[in-house]
Amino acid sequence: DATERPHRPLPSGRIHPAAALTAACALTCAGLALAARAGRPALAVAAPLAVTVWSYDLALKHTPAGPAAMATARALDLLLGAAATTGHTREAFPSAALLGTHTLAVTAVSRQETKGGSPLAPLAALATTALLSRLLTHRPNRRPADPREAA
Repeated sequence: DATERPHRPLPSGRIHPAAALTAACALTCAGLALAARAGRPALAVAAPLAVTVWSYDLALKHTPAGPAAMATARALDLLLGAAATTGHTREAFPSAALLGTHTLAVTAVSRQETKGGSPLAPLAALATTALLSRLLTHRPNRRPADPREAA
């Protein structure tokens, strides 16, 4: 950010790094406490989500694993919403997979946004997201061949 986005709060000096770290720790603890209040399923998703976010921020962001970590965090975030509201995540897995795949593609593409490059990567990301969306949301309209089967 210091090179590509110097106007952001940390590189510009508007927020001191120690203050940002303190806020991040406090917000992580608050999030885990709220997840615990929502129940075990929510906490079971919130804990790996917190680990993934901290791993991304502290170690993985600028590595080849960065896009996958970001995708995992986004997918877990969606699953956390399902766990906190219904206590179940199974029904949310297709949506989480779609969000994770889309985030993986967009994050991989964004790594090249300041360097220019071919339009093929963004088009491939768009095509992948569209295809996965179609596969996950298409419900075949099955009509019984024999009207007696409908009963």
